[in-house]
Amino acid sequence: MTPAVCLHDPYDIRGHWVNLADLDPDEHTEMIVYYEYFPHDYINLPTVVAAFEAWQDIYEQVSPTLWPAFLAQTNDGNSDEDADGLPIPSRFLEAYMGEYESFDDYFYSNLADDLIEEVNSCPEVVQRYFSWQSYIADAKYDYTVLPAPGSGYFIFRNL
Repeated sequence: MTPAVCLHDPYDIRGHWVNLADLDPDEHTEMIVYYEYFPHDYINLPTVVAAFEAWQDIYEQVSPTLWPAFLAQTNDGNSDEDADGLPIPSRFLEAYMGEYESFDDYFYSNLADDLIEEVNSCPEVVQRYFSWQSYIADAKYDYTVLPAPGSGYFIFRNL
């Protein structure tokens, strides 16, 4: 289940649910981080106040621009967790390779240059039998590829 919190204004008892995975940083982060709104109820959060403080620290370490990728990795269950069960931002930053249109785009943008030199140094007979698609398919096992909002994919190196 996705972590969620019901927020309400201190002067208004009506609350509204916010899924942390769908959190719009511009709309809700200040409410959560700076306690302008207090948590009214919660789902799947260990302790409310401690979780808010911990998630505030995580958000600051990850940055708003990388937050969607961080949430994608966290919701997929591929993130390393600390003793409190919270994702470790430094491990995310180490694993995150970027957002690309496809894994093939990532591969050709970042890994292919070194491999081209190696393949070109092989005898021509060997070069004829080299399959880029097979190599890319094998290389993909070392990565996690998750859909990004809108279009494209987040690429994470499996650590």
